[in-house]
Amino acid sequence: MFRKFSELLLTDWRQNVKLGVTAEERMEAQLVAIDIAVRFDELPLACQSDQVADTVCYDHLLKVLCGELASHEWRLLEHLTYDLYRKLQQLLSDGCVIRIKVTKLHPPVIGLGTSSFVISDY
Repeated sequence: MFRKFSELLLTDWRQNVKLGVTAEERMEAQLVAIDIAVRFDELPLACQSDQVADTVCYDHLLKVLCGELASHEWRLLEHLTYDLYRKLQQLLSDGCVIRIKVTKLHPPVIGLGTSSFVISDY
């Protein structure tokens, strides 16, 4: 028997991030795409109330993450993804399950289109 769940998907959120193995690479911010999925154990009350207070306000969520992105530098995609995952854990209620994928859109590797790292609770 399958368990029902609901999910909020935030896809292709593009941000400039200081990311790169070398200090030279981190000097100029690079464009990344971030995909976030938040699964709920139960339907958010907002499904019935139509009130933002009864759900995850993704505008607030993204503003907090934007502050994190603006105030740090990362050498590795894995560390960046983990830091964002940890921040999401702090911001969301215990009944939420998280999946986050961060994609470096222009990695400095000849012939490579993109590189991504995913952390998921499911």
